[in-house]
Amino acid sequence: MMAGALAVPTLDIVTTGQVEKAMAVCEQILLRAENRIAIALTREWAKRFPLDAGVYAVFDKGDLIYVGETGSISARMIDFLDSRNYVLRRSIGNRLFAQGPGFRKATAHERFPDRIERLVVEYIRDHLAVVPVIVALGRTEIEEYMTAKYRPIYNSKGKRGIKLHGPDGRPEIGS
Repeated sequence: MMAGALAVPTLDIVTTGQVEKAMAVCEQILLRAENRIAIALTREWAKRFPLDAGVYAVFDKGDLIYVGETGSISARMIDFLDSRNYVLRRSIGNRLFAQGPGFRKATAHERFPDRIERLVVEYIRDHLAVVPVIVALGRTEIEEYMTAKYRPIYNSKGKRGIKLHGPDGRPEIGS
């Protein structure tokens, strides 16, 4: 210990190697194609998921487009049902349908216009799949690791809030 350094307790219950192994296993589960569940966008579908906390990956035609963490997997799947409740759904609508007639951005308080909502629903049902994994601790670290490694197009921030993509969805210069 350096002279004048503070004595700080060490928690030796979990080793760095164990954490790295757990992250690698979670990554494998999230990326495995046979674990992908089509998004049905019904309350009944969403309620079939566990209430447990976890990490989830969203795929568009096989491409990883988003990694998130949540305190309740079921509640997050319910969020897919309404543009006001879920920034990923709003981002999909903004990216794919902003050039269409009658487009207006959705917010946490207001949905897209009905025509855009129908297009978003159709797109999600036809193209997206999700892989959830129950994770009690370390959800943020797994999300940050996966977003830094894969840079999914709809994850805007990586570790410690660092921007991953510019407004056009391309990686930020120097990141």
